[in-house]
Amino acid sequence: MSQQVIVAVEAALAAGKILRDRADDIGKVSFKEFYDPVTEVDLLAEKTVIERIKKTFPDHDILAEESGNSEGSDSTSKWIIDPLDGTLNYSHGYPCYCVSIALEQEGEVKVGVIYNPCLDELFVAEKGQGAILNGKPIHVSSIPTLKKSLLVTGFAPRVVMSENDNLDHFCNFMKACQAVRRPGSAAMDLVYTAMGRFEGFWERMLHPWDVAAGLLIVLEAGGKVSKFDGGSTNIYDQEILVSNGLVHQEMVDVLQKGKVQYVVNGEAVGEASAGDTFGEIALLHDCPRAATCLALSGCRLFRVGQKTFRRIIMSYAMKNDDDAPSTTRHGQPDHCVSSGLD
Repeated sequence: MSQQVIVAVEAALAAGKILRDRADDIGKVSFKEFYDPVTEVDLLAEKTVIERIKKTFPDHDILAEESGNSEGSDSTSKWIIDPLDGTLNYSHGYPCYCVSIALEQEGEVKVGVIYNPCLDELFVAEKGQGAILNGKPIHVSSIPTLKKSLLVTGFAPRVVMSENDNLDHFCNFMKACQAVRRPGSAAMDLVYTAMGRFEGFWERMLHPWDVAAGLLIVLEAGGKVSKFDGGSTNIYDQEILVSNGLVHQEMVDVLQKGKVQYVVNGEAVGEASAGDTFGEIALLHDCPRAATCLALSGCRLFRVGQKTFRRIIMSYAMKNDDDAPSTTRHGQPDHCVSSGLD
């Protein structure tokens, strides 16, 4: 075990003890926004973690949720800290929260440690060395299909003020898997996916300190990480998709399901979802469109121009004519096809 891992573990355990000891005495609670609390315990735990790190690595940079960014002389090493992931849960006495600590070196996360003081669960990963829970190796689940999967997600505080509120994805996944859970701690969601309690996790509008340690633990446990569209991602991206790898493409497919609304003269007159089409009449008759389409959620659309649309119609009509039984009129073959398109 490297010196960096030892320091991260010691810091996480020390902060976790504070969370556990102060669970019934959280002190003053302030709010960044009405939905985003900060307790005295957050600040005390963060101070404890930073002091332990600086004792051994005084030149390293620090990025922490409550105190922000603190630069050292070693700009290639940065500790990314969430002293209490799940503060809202903690402030209500709901036992789902943790300490999350990661070390990023030269733009790559090399160490991830997450400690759950409620169940005394210590998750540790070092790049290339696998992931462990309380000293024993962990691995993502082997569930092969989304239909048999238990998923987990969250709604980051900033989502409250956004139209991209994740509710559409939540509903779509509820219809596609066994069930979806929403515990309230992204870091815990990640490590529980890493150890196979969940098959997949998705969320948007997270911060680096929410995911840095957890993403490394997932990867070292054999999981897969991407953006919602399946593309590559990093800890600074605004959307994260994580899975056991086996159900990843199915999850991507669900996340690409969007919804648009038809609006005429400022009034909603209908909606379209995955597989639906709109705008055919304008293309067929070469007339101005009658409605405006407003995206209600993140979606992927395919645009077809008039020339392409007409070629598709002509090709379909000709294929149907070729497949139809030949008929005769006065002994002559009838090959007349009317496309209606000029």
